[in-house]
Amino acid sequence: FASKGAYLVHFGPDGQVENGLMLTPSIDHLFDRGFIAFEGTGRLLVSPVAHRESLERMGVRTAEPVHVGAFSSGQRAYLDWHQEYVLLQSRRTGDRITAMNRTDE
Repeated sequence: FASKGAYLVHFGPDGQVENGLMLTPSIDHLFDRGFIAFEGTGRLLVSPVAHRESLERMGVRTAEPVHVGAFSSGQRAYLDWHQEYVLLQSRRTGDRITAMNRTDE
């Protein structure tokens, strides 16, 4: 699998190891768009608005817990920010469920 360096916070300081992860291009795409995130413990978080079948086709297991290994304390701070501001949540408005991130509230 090819991998690429991915920033946890795109406007954060460049060149800081704590602000980066090595991800495959498809996982980086899902991460950047808020469909997945990671806890500091390494547990994969899946957005409630993500299409589970599509994630499975992309190689993301959604039926059981996935742990990728613990992150450093510096990475955990960026991962917390990503969960708060990028990971998509759902909001029910009338009969519709819409995707939103925390900045949309």
